[in-house]
Amino acid sequence: MNTHPNISKFGALLPVIFFAFAGSGSSAFAQAATTMNFGPAIEEADAHRAQLRVDLAEAAYQRAFASSPNDPTVLVRYASFKRTLGEYQESLALLNRAEEAIANGAVLIGGPEYLQLTKGITHYRTGIDNAAAVAIFKKFIEEYPDAAAYRLHLAYVEIGVGNASEALN
Repeated sequence: MNTHPNISKFGALLPVIFFAFAGSGSSAFAQAATTMNFGPAIEEADAHRAQLRVDLAEAAYQRAFASSPNDPTVLVRYASFKRTLGEYQESLALLNRAEEAIANGAVLIGGPEYLQLTKGITHYRTGIDNAAAVAIFKKFIEEYPDAAAYRLHLAYVEIGVGNASEALN
Protein backbone atom coordinates (compact mmCIF):
# COMPACT_ATOMS: atom_id res chain seq x y z
CA MET A 1 0.00 0.00 0.00
CA ASN A 2 1.35 3.44 -0.96
CA THR A 3 0.83 5.98 1.79
CA HIS A 4 2.11 9.52 2.13
CA PRO A 5 4.16 10.09 5.29
CA ASN A 6 2.06 13.11 6.30
CA ILE A 7 -1.40 11.64 5.77
CA SER A 8 -3.54 11.86 8.87
CA LYS A 9 -6.25 9.59 10.21
CA PHE A 10 -8.52 12.63 10.26
CA GLY A 11 -7.96 13.28 6.56
CA ALA A 12 -8.82 9.71 5.72
CA LEU A 13 -12.11 10.14 7.56
CA LEU A 14 -13.25 13.25 5.68
CA PRO A 15 -15.50 11.32 3.28
CA VAL A 16 -17.18 9.81 6.36
CA ILE A 17 -17.52 13.26 7.95
CA PHE A 18 -19.03 14.55 4.68
CA PHE A 19 -21.78 11.93 4.82
CA ALA A 20 -22.36 12.50 8.54
CA PHE A 21 -22.76 16.20 7.84
CA ALA A 22 -25.28 15.43 5.10
CA GLY A 23 -27.86 14.58 7.70
CA SER A 24 -27.09 17.38 10.12
CA GLY A 25 -29.70 19.88 9.05
CA SER A 26 -28.31 21.28 5.81
CA SER A 27 -30.78 20.71 3.01
CA ALA A 28 -28.07 21.22 0.37
CA PHE A 29 -25.99 18.46 1.95
CA ALA A 30 -28.97 16.16 2.35
CA GLN A 31 -29.84 16.62 -1.32
CA ALA A 32 -26.21 16.15 -2.38
CA ALA A 33 -25.92 12.93 -0.42
CA THR A 34 -28.67 11.40 -2.54
CA THR A 35 -27.68 12.88 -5.91
CA MET A 36 -23.89 12.76 -5.91
CA ASN A 37 -22.32 12.04 -9.27
CA PHE A 38 -18.78 13.35 -9.32
CA GLY A 39 -17.77 11.29 -12.34
CA PRO A 40 -15.54 8.25 -12.54
CA ALA A 41 -12.24 10.00 -11.77
CA ILE A 42 -13.53 11.62 -8.57
CA GLU A 43 -15.23 8.42 -7.45
CA GLU A 44 -12.02 6.50 -8.12
CA ALA A 45 -9.93 9.13 -6.31
CA ASP A 46 -12.20 9.07 -3.27
CA ALA A 47 -12.09 5.26 -3.18
CA HIS A 48 -8.28 5.25 -3.30
CA ARG A 49 -8.13 7.97 -0.66
CA ALA A 50 -10.40 6.03 1.68
CA GLN A 51 -8.06 3.05 1.32
CA LEU A 52 -4.97 5.29 1.85
CA ARG A 53 -3.64 4.54 -1.64
CA VAL A 54 -2.29 8.06 -1.94
CA ASP A 55 -0.40 7.76 -5.23
CA LEU A 56 -3.43 6.28 -6.99
CA ALA A 57 -5.74 8.87 -5.41
CA GLU A 58 -3.45 11.71 -6.51
CA ALA A 59 -3.42 10.43 -10.10
CA ALA A 60 -7.22 10.13 -10.16
CA TYR A 61 -7.72 13.61 -8.66
CA GLN A 62 -5.32 15.02 -11.27
CA ARG A 63 -7.36 13.37 -14.05
CA ALA A 64 -10.58 14.81 -12.65
CA PHE A 65 -8.97 18.25 -12.37
CA ALA A 66 -7.58 18.05 -15.91
CA SER A 67 -11.00 17.19 -17.33
CA SER A 68 -12.95 19.71 -15.19
CA PRO A 69 -10.53 22.44 -14.01
CA ASN A 70 -13.31 24.86 -13.05
CA ASP A 71 -15.75 22.43 -11.45
CA PRO A 72 -16.03 23.51 -7.81
CA THR A 73 -16.88 19.98 -6.68
CA VAL A 74 -13.65 18.65 -8.19
CA LEU A 75 -11.70 21.62 -6.80
CA VAL A 76 -13.01 21.21 -3.24
CA ARG A 77 -12.52 17.43 -3.16
CA TYR A 78 -8.98 17.80 -4.56
CA ALA A 79 -8.25 20.60 -2.06
CA SER A 80 -9.40 18.38 0.80
CA PHE A 81 -7.06 15.64 -0.39
CA LYS A 82 -4.14 18.08 -0.73
CA ARG A 83 -4.76 19.23 2.83
CA THR A 84 -4.46 15.66 4.14
CA LEU A 85 -1.02 15.53 2.53
CA GLY A 86 0.02 18.71 4.33
CA GLU A 87 -0.01 20.70 1.08
CA TYR A 88 -1.92 23.58 2.63
CA GLN A 89 -1.07 26.37 0.20
CA GLU A 90 -2.11 24.19 -2.76
CA SER A 91 -5.31 23.33 -0.90
CA LEU A 92 -6.15 26.97 -0.22
CA ALA A 93 -5.42 27.90 -3.86
CA LEU A 94 -7.86 25.22 -5.05
CA LEU A 95 -10.49 26.40 -2.55
CA ASN A 96 -10.10 30.00 -3.70
CA ARG A 97 -10.51 28.83 -7.29
CA ALA A 98 -13.68 26.96 -6.27
CA GLU A 99 -15.03 30.16 -4.66
CA GLU A 100 -14.41 32.03 -7.91
CA ALA A 101 -16.18 29.33 -9.92
CA ILE A 102 -19.20 29.49 -7.60
CA ALA A 103 -19.25 33.29 -7.80
CA ASN A 104 -19.38 32.88 -11.59
CA GLY A 105 -22.42 30.61 -11.37
CA ALA A 106 -20.90 27.12 -11.10
CA VAL A 107 -22.69 24.71 -8.79
CA LEU A 108 -20.90 22.91 -5.97
CA ILE A 109 -22.44 19.60 -4.99
CA GLY A 110 -22.92 19.97 -1.25
CA GLY A 111 -23.46 23.71 -1.50
CA PRO A 112 -21.32 26.60 -0.32
CA GLU A 113 -21.31 25.26 3.24
CA TYR A 114 -19.23 22.29 2.06
CA LEU A 115 -16.66 24.71 0.63
CA GLN A 116 -16.64 26.72 3.85
CA LEU A 117 -16.29 23.61 6.02
CA THR A 118 -13.30 22.51 3.94
CA LYS A 119 -11.82 26.01 3.98
CA GLY A 120 -12.24 26.32 7.75
CA ILE A 121 -10.49 23.00 8.36
CA THR A 122 -7.70 23.98 5.98
CA HIS A 123 -7.14 27.35 7.65
CA TYR A 124 -6.88 25.59 11.00
CA ARG A 125 -4.55 22.89 9.69
CA THR A 126 -2.15 25.47 8.23
CA GLY A 127 -1.71 26.90 11.71
CA ILE A 128 -1.42 30.31 10.07
CA ASP A 129 -4.95 31.65 10.36
CA ASN A 130 -6.87 30.06 13.20
CA ALA A 131 -8.98 33.20 13.55
CA ALA A 132 -10.27 32.63 10.01
CA ALA A 133 -11.19 29.06 10.88
CA VAL A 134 -13.06 30.17 14.01
CA ALA A 135 -14.90 32.89 12.05
CA ILE A 136 -15.93 30.45 9.30
CA PHE A 137 -17.30 27.90 11.74
CA LYS A 138 -19.09 30.46 13.92
CA LYS A 139 -20.70 32.09 10.87
CA PHE A 140 -22.09 28.80 9.62
CA ILE A 141 -23.23 27.72 13.09
CA GLU A 142 -25.33 30.90 13.14
CA GLU A 143 -26.77 30.06 9.70
CA TYR A 144 -27.11 26.31 10.31
CA PRO A 145 -27.58 25.85 14.07
CA ASP A 146 -28.22 22.11 13.71
CA ALA A 147 -25.04 21.46 11.71
CA ALA A 148 -23.11 19.23 14.08
CA ALA A 149 -20.01 19.14 11.87
CA TYR A 150 -19.40 22.87 12.29
CA ARG A 151 -19.77 22.63 16.06
CA LEU A 152 -17.37 19.68 16.12
CA HIS A 153 -14.75 21.45 14.03
CA LEU A 154 -15.12 24.69 15.97
CA ALA A 155 -14.46 22.69 19.14
CA TYR A 156 -11.32 21.16 17.55
CA VAL A 157 -10.07 24.63 16.63
CA GLU A 158 -10.84 26.10 20.04
CA ILE A 159 -9.01 23.25 21.77
CA GLY A 160 -6.12 23.55 19.32
CA VAL A 161 -5.62 27.22 20.09
CA GLY A 162 -5.91 26.68 23.85
CA ASN A 163 -9.54 27.76 24.36
CA ALA A 164 -10.83 24.54 25.89
CA SER A 165 -13.58 26.36 27.80
CA GLU A 166 -14.91 27.79 24.51
CA ALA A 167 -14.88 24.32 23.01
CA LEU A 168 -17.31 23.12 25.66
CA ASN A 169 -19.90 25.83 24.94
